[in-house]
Amino acid sequence: MANIKRDSRIAMVIGWDENVTVQIEGRARPAKANESQRLRDVHVANCPLEAEFLKQGAQLFTISPRWIRYSDFRGEPMVFELSGNSLAK
Repeated sequence: MANIKRDSRIAMVIGWDENVTVQIEGRARPAKANESQRLRDVHVANCPLEAEFLKQGAQLFTISPRWIRYSDFRGEPMVFELSGNSLAK
């Protein structure tokens, strides 16, 4: 958590099974107290094995993306990117 507090910029890649990925760049922040339980419930519903890590003190973060790329190379390559105003709330 100290690293995120010092510099909130993040980059991550999700997946690669079957040559499909989602890449994200943006900013992260610790989940606020009033949203923490809802985020925990959703996370554990999707990843039940994570419940133990949360009990041991694992932290949840929210990400505000500034750039997202979806890539699918299972057949004819498909790449889709979102950035800037297309990510505005």
